[in-house]
Amino acid sequence: MKHLELVVRLENRFDNFFDVKKALKDRGIGIWSCVIDSDGVGFGSMRILTPFVNKAKQILMKMHEHVKCDVSEVVLIEDAEAFERLAEAREAMTRANVTIKRLYNYQGQSDPQTIVVKFNDNDKAIKLLRIKNWKIGYTRPKLLEKAA
Repeated sequence: MKHLELVVRLENRFDNFFDVKKALKDRGIGIWSCVIDSDGVGFGSMRILTPFVNKAKQILMKMHEHVKCDVSEVVLIEDAEAFERLAEAREAMTRANVTIKRLYNYQGQSDPQTIVVKFNDNDKAIKLLRIKNWKIGYTRPKLLEKAA
């Protein structure tokens, strides 16, 4: 299953990242995962997973006019050995011309490891992974409850 990831681009100052997280928390937006990366020239991006992407985007766009938000589709793969299994699928992915643009790990407290992947073609990647009976996306309602 594809999921939406909120990408927040802002000036690379330590307090800006915490202001964003606090603004969402204060308005009841739970965050599953947050990854911060920098472009090295003064700006950074926060990649936020939340079940409330559109609401979070609206809140942040109102917060500051200099905050830029985009929404990106990613694939969530639940598997205790997700990295190893993804390596096993590399031949099929290569033949299908599917590449990984970015990948990071999300680990809930009592949930199996989940990796977040942005493929160059998410739909084709999902089709290939489903052939192998992989669990794609969050299927447990308790994750939605935790995030709310």
